[in-house]
Amino acid sequence: MLPGRLAAAPLVILLGAQAANAADLAQSPTPVYAAPVGSFLSGWEFRAGGFVSTWGPEKGDANINAEIVTPKPFHVDGWADYLIPHLQVGGTGNLAGGTNYIYAGPMWTVYYDKIFADFALGGAIHDGQIQGHDGDLHRNKLGCRALYHVSWDLGYQLTENWSVMATFDHISNGSGTLSNCGSNQGISILGARIGYRF
Repeated sequence: MLPGRLAAAPLVILLGAQAANAADLAQSPTPVYAAPVGSFLSGWEFRAGGFVSTWGPEKGDANINAEIVTPKPFHVDGWADYLIPHLQVGGTGNLAGGTNYIYAGPMWTVYYDKIFADFALGGAIHDGQIQGHDGDLHRNKLGCRALYHVSWDLGYQLTENWSVMATFDHISNGSGTLSNCGSNQGISILGARIGYRF
């Protein structure tokens, strides 16, 4: 009888090990999987649209605009988060041979459900007239090469990614108050844009 029992011992050990493994698996916690890491563009937004110049010799000119808006650098709790700005960088081209400019600066956004409003304040550089000495009667006289830039948006969030907005954009040197640039016709444009947030 002893040789038979010895022969059966490996089978008993194997069955016991499998039973122990099954018990361990039944008691193991469910694996936790980390959420996938988002794209490096997550939170960035691209905006583009068309404008009409509303002031000076360039009044009525068609313009195109493209802009990039960064995510906020950080967030805070409550209403104070509205005080943390995004960064906007963009450019506007005049399609009728008028003034083109690029701009950058902080932008603050407030949301109410799907409606949002933006306000931006920064600087711009243009390729237009300074004091009008070049005799281009079609271009506004802007006084200095570097100007202040302000803009306002009133928009609607169509989906998580897409939005539409009405935009007012203005560059000026603030002569007499904020600078001594002299001529200050400025440029004001009004139009509509569409935005896509990654």
